Parts: sequence; C-alpha cells; structure tokens
Amino acid sequence: TKEGVSVGTVAYMSPEQTKSEEVDSRSDIWSLGIVLYEMITGQMPFRGDYDQAVVYAIINEEPVPVTSLRTGVPLELERIINKCLNKNPSNRYQHIDELIVDLRQLRRESESISIPTKIEHPAKRSKYVIMSLAVLSILILIVAGYFIFIQPGEKSVSGWENSIAVLPFENISADPDQEYFCDGMTEQIISNLSRLARLKVISRTSVMNFKDTDKKIPEIGEELNVAYVLEGSVRKFGDRIRITAQLISTKDDFHVWTEDYNKEYKELFDVQDNVSALIATSLLNKLSGEETLAIKSNRPDNIEAYEYFLKAEYLHYVESIEAYDREGVEAGEKHLKTAEKMLQKSIQLDRNFADSYAALANVYNSRYNHLPDTDEDKKKYWELQKTYLDTALYLNPNSAEVYYVMNYLHSAKAEEYLKAEEYNKFEHELDQEFKCLKMALKINANHEKTYAALARFFRRIGLDNLSIKCFNKAIELMPLNNVLYYGRGVEYFTIGEYQKAEIGYQKVLEIVPESRRTLYRYSQLLIALKRFEEAEEILGNIKKIRPDSNTDWYYALIYAYRGQKEKALDAYKDKSTVIYSLLEMKDEALSDLTEYSERQLKQKRSQYYHLKNNPFYENIRSDPRFQEMLAKHKEKYEENLEKYGDIEEFIN
Repeated sequence: TKEGVSVGTVAYMSPEQTKSEEVDSRSDIWSLGIVLYEMITGQMPFRGDYDQAVVYAIINEEPVPVTSLRTGVPLELERIINKCLNKNPSNRYQHIDELIVDLRQLRRESESISIPTKIEHPAKRSKYVIMSLAVLSILILIVAGYFIFIQPGEKSVSGWENSIAVLPFENISADPDQEYFCDGMTEQIISNLSRLARLKVISRTSVMNFKDTDKKIPEIGEELNVAYVLEGSVRKFGDRIRITAQLISTKDDFHVWTEDYNKEYKELFDVQDNVSALIATSLLNKLSGEETLAIKSNRPDNIEAYEYFLKAEYLHYVESIEAYDREGVEAGEKHLKTAEKMLQKSIQLDRNFADSYAALANVYNSRYNHLPDTDEDKKKYWELQKTYLDTALYLNPNSAEVYYVMNYLHSAKAEEYLKAEEYNKFEHELDQEFKCLKMALKINANHEKTYAALARFFRRIGLDNLSIKCFNKAIELMPLNNVLYYGRGVEYFTIGEYQKAEIGYQKVLEIVPESRRTLYRYSQLLIALKRFEEAEEILGNIKKIRPDSNTDWYYALIYAYRGQKEKALDAYKDKSTVIYSLLEMKDEALSDLTEYSERQLKQKRSQYYHLKNNPFYENIRSDPRFQEMLAKHKEKYEENLEKYGDIEEFIN
C-alpha cells in the first residue's frame, strides 16, 4: 500500500525491476530463468548476505555457468537459461512462446539426460535436484500455462521500445508521377535505420500496406507491433523540395517531434540523413560514432542518377508486379525493360553508385526466375547478374542488399549441379549461398529479406528448428507477409507443433482467404488430427475456388485413415508412402521411403524432423528399416547443424 517500497523476493527480481525501471513480461522471463537455474544447480545465480548485496550481484555480476556446477547438463539448456538471464531485456526471449518452443525442442532432442548423483559444488550437495525430462515437461506446462491463461488478456505491446515503422510519405506535389520519389524517400530512411542493430525497423513491403490508409496511429502500431511510427509528406517543385516528418508514439498518438525542411533538391540526401539521425537519437538516446556513420545514406555523386534509380526500383517492385497480376507476363516484362533502361542510364550518369548495379542485377534475377524459355536465356541472365553484382561488390563491399541478391546466383548454380548429380559442386555452391546470407546479416541485422531466404535455406537442408527462428525474425520485420506465416506453419507441422501450424495457416487465410496452397496444407493438418469433416469442407472450398484443383491425394488419406483400403488406392493411383503406411502396407511404404531417403542424403538434405514427427508414419515407425533411416538422417542433421548452426548469433 506504500509507494517507493520494493515488493517481492529480491533474489528473483530482474535488473530493471531492482532499478525501479519500467518492466514488462520479459522481467517475468528473467525470474523464470532464476527458477530454472536453481532447479538444475541447487543454488541461486545471484547471492548476497543482505538484500542490497543481492541487488548489486544482479546488476553487476554474471552467474557461475550451469555446466561448471553440474556435469551432463546439455549446452542447449545452459544457452536457454543464459538467454533468460541476459541483463538487457532486448536480448532475452521477447515472448514466452519462444521459450516454450526451445524447451520442447530440447525435450525432443534429448532421448535421455544423464546427470551424476552428486553436485560438483560441495556446499550444495544436500540440495541436489534431479534434472530429468519429466522436470522439463513440467516446466513446459508451467510456461505454456502462463502463455495460455495470462498472455491473451494482455494488449499487444511491442517487444522493442525502440521499434519503428516508417509509413509511406504522402505525395502532395501537383505532379502525380512524383509517387516514385515519395516511395524512394520512405525506402531510403528505412534503409538508413535498418543498419542499426539496436532498432527494430519494419520492412518496406509491410508499411506499403498502409499507403493512403485511414487507420489511426495506435491501430497501425498494434497491427505492426511497434512503439513509434514516422509519417510525412513530400512536395517537389522545380529544383526545391519541401518535406515534413513527424515521429509519433503509437501508445497514445503523442507527437514526439515534427520537422519541416524547405531545401534545394540537391540537399535531399542531407534531409534523409537528418531525419534518420533524429529518429535514431530519439529512440536510442545516444548514438555511437559507428552508428552515426551507419545511418549515412549510400549517396551517388549525381542526383539525376539517384532519380533514375528510384524510378527503376518503383517500376520493378510496384508497377511490374501489379502488371503481372493484372495483365500477364508481357505487361510485366514491359515495365522490367523500362526499369532496365533507367538503371543503365543511372550507371552512365554515376559509375560509382553501387546500388544501381545491384538493382540491375536484381532485374536480371527476376528475368532469370520467371521469363527464360531456354537454357541459353537462363545462362545469359545468370551471367548478367554476376557481372553487375561483382561490380556492385567492388564499389561497395559493405552492402547487405548486394550479398542478399548474390545468394541467388549460388542458389541457381547449386540447382544446376544437383540436376547433373555433381554433389560436391552442389555442396560448394550451397556453402557460398549460406556465406552470402550470413554476410548480409553481419552488415544489416534488420535485413528482412535475408531472414526469409535463410528460413527457406534451412528448410531445404533439414534444419527446421533454425528455419522457424528465421521465420520468426522475418515476421517480426514483415508482420503482414502471408508467405512467411505459410512457411512457418509448414515448419511447425514438420516438427510436430500442430496447434501453432494451425494458427499459422489461419493467419494466412485472414490475409489471403483463397490461398489454395494454404488450404491444401490446412486440410492435410486436419486429416492428421483426424478432423475429417473439417478437412472435407476445406477440400470442397478448394474445388469452388478452382474446379480443376486436384484433391485426390487428400481424400485418399481420409479413406486410408478410416481403413477403406480399396477406396484409398482407387482415389490415388500413384505411389504414395504415407497412404501405404496408413494402410499398413509396410513393405511398399518402406521401399518408397528408402528410395526417397537415399536421394535426400545424396543431396545433403536431412529429413530427420520429417521422419521423426510425420503423423502418417506411425504404422511403420517401429520397423528396424525405418529406425535405420532415421538414424542416418539424424547424423546428417547433426553434420548440417555443426556446419551452419553458427547463424544462431543473429537469430537468437
């Protein structure tokens, strides 16, 4: 009942709580980390003879490592505890469900955890607590209970106080064709800010959904899960520009600051850098010298070259995509050709502007992926990408975008070697692809497209746990991207997290109600959960959306589950491992699965999670042939994890 009095057990308080700073659910995660540490070691991580001594230890000291007090404790468990006990709330688990995922993953990975019957620390032997999978299971239930019964009642609050969405700048010029210029202004400020690892910056693709919106700032903040937004307007007249920018708190619609710039057009870059610096300083309080340099835009020497670059980017990412959807390939290609000419003009005007080279390579990447009909065309566009990316990298070796686009070069070459069964060369290109993505994140920890690309990379090689973490990071930066929710839903199904998979598919269908691939996946999940009537309803909806849709395999699954062998085999006449498995045709199922397994291993792809968790394999899982396959893929999983697992420094 008194103000200014510390309430609670000091030993379990977070650093921010002991300093009377603002606290949120991350403080609870700290306290839970204390409990975990105590359960495993039998002692508190921060100790003292009186309360103030304990507070000092919490703020200033690091706990003795769990593994030095107890032999046999998995390193992954120590990492989980250390993450809970990070003194900086931004470096802890941001949401309780992230902790649940890691704990469940540890439980699945641990067939058994062998711990000595004596604690290494002699003073605490009498307080020994047996660490077992049962304890992990109980802990998961406790954490999950918190998530289920407490979290939904809370309002969505950004996990980062220093988080921002730069909304599309409004074009108030007399010329409607200046739209590209306003979008370019938005994108450049996002690009400047995203180089700061301490900031969470929502991607351009997500903020563009709010162009010309009538939604209120708090509503936008809740939808994007950010603490601040920047909104502004641009008027370009002759050789002058007028720019207004406002930083607004999403919590209460409070205008933190407003700035007006009436400048000559040639001073545009100064304005962009000034706005970026104001935002960064407002959110981070103080910038280091390195951070101050990081927000400086990548300036061309020629402002006309920059204008051609902006127009080309607008044509590539907006006009061509919309034309593809509305009118087809020819209409989209028309805009791509115009973008290509503008970027070539930009390069003529400024030979040193790396972004134009990278953007042109990206245009050729679009051509490579969507347009060529012949191998000769594909080779031409691959060579053009490489030429322009090599130049861009030479001009600016510190560009995340260049490395991100470059990963596609190696990905394309890897697929060629895979088709030719040149597996050593395939693995080399795979390694190069990974190095490019890793370099992009080293340069820009907010590069959202790289997280999405990494998620797909990890899925391909069977590191599904890392794939989910990458999807989580990408969704944090692109919260309205249905493709990411779909990909993460597929991964949750693969690792056996069916409730989360269902939530993911439902989120996609909120955004794109007629997403056929999501409806297919959702029906598969419902069949696995034996919710057959719901699955059949979705399959019927797929046929309504597009009558020529093929749903035979899904109906065959339902028949197989019901034991209707003839109907199942008649509904789907091609070979199907899972249908054979459900019908207990073990030899047929294992013959097909063995062939698939060996092919995947040759391609350096682990199917460990797929084999371990796929609900359709229950009837063959105990067979020695299946167990032998599972062991081989577990070994490949461990090899891949050792080789590529160091990326966790970016995604934790």
